[in-house]
Amino acid sequence: MGFLSYLLYPWGFLLQGIAIVHFIRRRPDNYWFFVILFLGPLGAIIYLAAEALPDIGLLGQSFKVFPRRKRIRELEAAIRDNPSAGNYEELGDLYTMKNSATSTWTTANSTWRELRSTKP
Repeated sequence: MGFLSYLLYPWGFLLQGIAIVHFIRRRPDNYWFFVILFLGPLGAIIYLAAEALPDIGLLGQSFKVFPRRKRIRELEAAIRDNPSAGNYEELGDLYTMKNSATSTWTTANSTWRELRSTKP
């Protein structure tokens, strides 16, 4: 049994450290801190399963590069059909997220021309 305790020894502290860092960043209810602290690695596992596991689903949105490119192509096609200011604005936002400075500048100029031409 002593051999197993040497294998599991650092992992409990690591789990507690991860749980406490997540707790400090997210600031859920205060009782979670005591659950992590007093129940040890088991409390950290309970906390991570209850609070941090649902946050992993939010991470997927930040890695969606291909749908952004698809939306850019759709907006460029829509602008050819209907050059509205809203389409230009959304396309400019997508170009900004893509860090394409020349495309963003071109879209901003097109939006400005579109807005000036629609005013009575």
